[in-house]
Order: sequence, then structure tokens, then C-alpha cells
Amino acid sequence: MRCSSHLEADVAEGRAVVLTGDFNTTSMTHGYRRLIAVGLRAAHEDALRPWASTWPKGTRFFAPVRLDHLFVHGASVRSVREGAGEGSDHRPIITDLLVELPATER
Repeated sequence: MRCSSHLEADVAEGRAVVLTGDFNTTSMTHGYRRLIAVGLRAAHEDALRPWASTWPKGTRFFAPVRLDHLFVHGASVRSVREGAGEGSDHRPIITDLLVELPATER
């Protein structure tokens, strides 16, 4: 997973960033670690839920893992949980965030 120069610039310049999706990766992979190294924070870790899982949602005989992630910069994670995932083999991430506007936009 490559981080774009736009993402790195947004973090370096203090812009709020929310990046989420099915990354098909765990917290032990290089791509995940690269996003953390750029300055993003993982919502599940912020919410003290590092062992939460999003796949499989009980439809397969695999050990549960979190393949879906939400990363933030310039936002506070108020809560994070997983939904039922109707129509998918993944469970969605449901998150409450607090994003503060820069002083110039208030």
C-alpha cells in the first residue's frame, strides 16, 4: 500500500483526514504501519478496541480478524463499533468522530 503525496501533505499541513474502507490487511502489515507512520491514527486503537474484528461475520470457518479500518488525523474518535453487515461477509465500522474546524473557519 502506497501513501499518496497528497495524504502526506494533508497530514503535514494539519488538515483533518478520515480514511476508511476494506483494506484487506491487518495491523501487522507494512501498509497499515505506513499509514500510522504518516501520522494517521487507527480508530479501533484510539477507542481501546484493538482486538475488534470485521471479518468474517460468522459465515466462514476462519479466525476473526479486522480487515476493514478507519484512520483519522485531526479528529477525535468518540466511539467505534461493528455493525451487522447485512448482505456482506464483512461487518461495517460505525464510528462517532469529533472534527474541529480550524479557527479561520469558525
